Amino acid sequence: MPCTILALIYRKAGITPMDFKEQYEDAVLPHIKKEMGRHFPLTYTRHYIGRFHYWPDGPVEPEAKGAATVDYDLIAELTFEDRTEVDSFMNRWMSKSLAHRYNVEKIAKVEEKVVDRAKTTVVYVDFPGPYVDGIRAKPATANAPAV
Repeated sequence: MPCTILALIYRKAGITPMDFKEQYEDAVLPHIKKEMGRHFPLTYTRHYIGRFHYWPDGPVEPEAKGAATVDYDLIAELTFEDRTEVDSFMNRWMSKSLAHRYNVEKIAKVEEKVVDRAKTTVVYVDFPGPYVDGIRAKPATANAPAV
């Protein structure tokens, strides 16, 4: 079953939205592809948040209710073939021992030029596990199936 991860990514202070997008597309993304190799997701869709060109740190464009609370600059949607592939990607990405071996620290060095890594948020969506519609499923008992 396909699994999807969303990452809310923030640009570093002092970098314009246009520069952020260009540098992410031209430097960060190719580096992630190279260093993650076969662990790269099936799809890596990017949705850049639109900002007024004359006010790059202002609200999103067009202004909508709640737009002022949108402070991230990119929603990255990573889709994997299954849970095993997600685990493989995350193990490679997060493990300090593997980071040295697989050069994940090189990704961090490229990313740190434009991404505020401390603010990046990752959420799992469309993800198989012990949850049903966002509610933790109860374990099955001898008399009743799991919910």
